[in-house]
Amino acid sequence: QGNYSEAEQLYRQTLALQTKVLGSEHPDTLNTMNNLANAQRLPKNNNRLFLKRKR
Repeated sequence: QGNYSEAEQLYRQTLALQTKVLGSEHPDTLNTMNNLANAQRLPKNNNRLFLKRKR
């Protein structure tokens, strides 16, 4: 839980393989792109939410 850098790394590896095998427009590849974007965004958002709750 909370290991965003590892999740991001795994999504990048998966994306590279899917792009090579399935192509960049395949629904699974696009879904992985979306998941990667969310993984990159979550730590920042969670930190802000945590700080707001703490106040």
